[in-house]
Amino acid sequence: MEFLQVMLLAVVQGLTEFLPVSSSGHLVLVQHFLHAFEGDVALDVILHGGTLVAVLAVYRREVRRLLRFDAAAVQYLVALVVGTLPAVAVGLLLKDQVEACSPTLAPRPPP
Repeated sequence: MEFLQVMLLAVVQGLTEFLPVSSSGHLVLVQHFLHAFEGDVALDVILHGGTLVAVLAVYRREVRRLLRFDAAAVQYLVALVVGTLPAVAVGLLLKDQVEACSPTLAPRPPP
């Protein structure tokens, strides 16, 4: 049954990742309803890693073009970094509040 549950989570991840909804939120909901893998951060990371591999495979030509570091690629990469900075700032500012709301994100003491 665990294999089917993981496959269902992978399908949910794949279907919701590119929609304007929270794929992570949907994973949490499905895990809750299945009573399986709740708080399993490693599984969440693996599912998101699978998404990364799929995105890199689909956009491999564009990624290769960006890695040439010509003038257009550098300009695009700079814009990407600058566009990411506000999200990083908000994430750092709200880190404690998010961890308080979600115990699975909070650092765990060593065993």
